[in-house]
Amino acid sequence: MNGDIRLLQKNTLPAEVVVLLLMGLVMLILGVLLFPVYAGLLPYYEEGLFGLLIIVAALQILALGKSPFGDVHRSLPVVLFGVAVAVFGIVVCFIPGLFGDVPRLLLILFLGLGGAVQLVQMYLMREEERVRRAADPLLGKLAVLRTTVYLFSVVLAVILIFQSLVAGLVMCIAVLGYGVAGTALACVLRQVYQKYPQTEPAGSVSLSIGNVMLLLIGVFMVVLGVLLIPVSLGLLPFAASAQLGLLLVIFSMQMMLLGETPVGVFSRTHLVVGAGCLLGVVGVICCLIPDVLLVIATLLIAGVNILGGVLGLGRIAVMMKSAPATDVPVPRFVLQMLVLQIVMNVLTIVFGVSMLTTTLIPGLVIGAVLAANGCVLLALLFLMRKAERLPAVAV
Repeated sequence: MNGDIRLLQKNTLPAEVVVLLLMGLVMLILGVLLFPVYAGLLPYYEEGLFGLLIIVAALQILALGKSPFGDVHRSLPVVLFGVAVAVFGIVVCFIPGLFGDVPRLLLILFLGLGGAVQLVQMYLMREEERVRRAADPLLGKLAVLRTTVYLFSVVLAVILIFQSLVAGLVMCIAVLGYGVAGTALACVLRQVYQKYPQTEPAGSVSLSIGNVMLLLIGVFMVVLGVLLIPVSLGLLPFAASAQLGLLLVIFSMQMMLLGETPVGVFSRTHLVVGAGCLLGVVGVICCLIPDVLLVIATLLIAGVNILGGVLGLGRIAVMMKSAPATDVPVPRFVLQMLVLQIVMNVLTIVFGVSMLTTTLIPGLVIGAVLAANGCVLLALLFLMRKAERLPAVAV
């Protein structure tokens, strides 16, 4: 993963917009792919879809304090619950059939009951909110799209319950409808955020979206590294295509949320967001259709990791060389962060190389490298949170 830790750009897309856009893209791509799937022209990895949707739900909880059943106070237990949901989604995505029907039942709960509860909550709003909506056509359009998404959510839950009795065409249309409505909702919500700037989600745990992504990536790397150990020993099945797809989806979220790319962090432009969407599309296809883009995904991930690690080490070297000589002692945690970033960039390069030389590096070694990389990322997050709590002079 890219080892260069930067601050969140001010002109970043709101996190809720990115999450909704990602959900809309997932459902749009799935809706299109289901036509050849039901025609018997393509294979389909159901756990890849289930795991991806569960991870998106976890991101909503971690970044926005939004559960499938409405807004929640983002306290430490809520954050821990979000991490647990993310871990479950990652394992579902990677290990076929491990949890049986549990992922399907969880999605039925999230989509069906969650959609119904949010629909009821929206129409039990306060009177002043109704007046605002009536006075502003943009808010009225937002309400219509939210209602449409919640209704499609309930319909999809019903289809999942009676999937064996529902025609494939009905499933395709419902998924496409959800994708179109979700994508449109993301676009309108972006306009609403521009017109009515929002504050950070309330809660006792103040995690920025940059910290949330770092937490998610760290957990992802640790779980992947740990899972690769029994996989390499032949004790568990493994969906390699879904692993690569999920990595690409995370890369795309970094680009859309933070403007973070392998060559550095940029202001969010149409080019950066478009490239992030393209990576996301490739990642979603890899999660849903086994092996169809496996070679492309492997080359992309290997290139991103090697380039990101080399450039990260280069930036650290330039920074150290250009740092002015001073007698003021450097704070200990700053040195610790520097060492961790060097280690992380080296591990990132090793992982990228391992993607291109799978027959040369044992799976146990790759698993250990990934787990170590994830632990380093989580240690960096801990130090960054510690630095944020220090007075500005001390930093």
